[in-house]
Amino acid sequence: MKKFYLIILFILNTIFCYSQRSEVLGIPFGISIEEVEKVLDNRFSTLGKFKGSDVVEYRNGRVGPVFFSTLQFYFKPTFNGNIFYKSWFSENYKNDVNRLKKDRESIREQIANKYSYILPYTNDIGFKCYKFGFSKANIVGEVSVSVMKKDQGLFPYDVYYLELIYEPHDYKAIDF
Repeated sequence: MKKFYLIILFILNTIFCYSQRSEVLGIPFGISIEEVEKVLDNRFSTLGKFKGSDVVEYRNGRVGPVFFSTLQFYFKPTFNGNIFYKSWFSENYKNDVNRLKKDRESIREQIANKYSYILPYTNDIGFKCYKFGFSKANIVGEVSVSVMKKDQGLFPYDVYYLELIYEPHDYKAIDF
């Protein structure tokens, strides 16, 4: 009987761990740059693609319900090659704050379907943002808003950015 309980516990633990596997766009963190590129080249246009030793960048792609003009995927070097550990998506809303807020909430709704923990907070420029993950100790990413003030940039108005960042906690802490 004890053996039966141990088997059941092992199966449940495996299911729980697998269900909390961190990924973005169906791509699991921790895989090679070549594997990530293969998937992304089929998903996004390679026109305007940039590849460095630790980053692959695409232009103009949809992530869930939102279109992003910049999609960056970051890699850390290991003895087996570079592995995927972070992604950063950004969209410029010029001064259309209402559209930014609508898109931010669309992302939040999608995230709520996948992640059990969402922490809303207000950033230092007064916008609602979200950290999300499987628990407070297992944060996977963040939906945030930033601004470039008109006196900081090239535009005659403030430019707002919606940013979606995936950087699972377990990959932040590892020093390769």
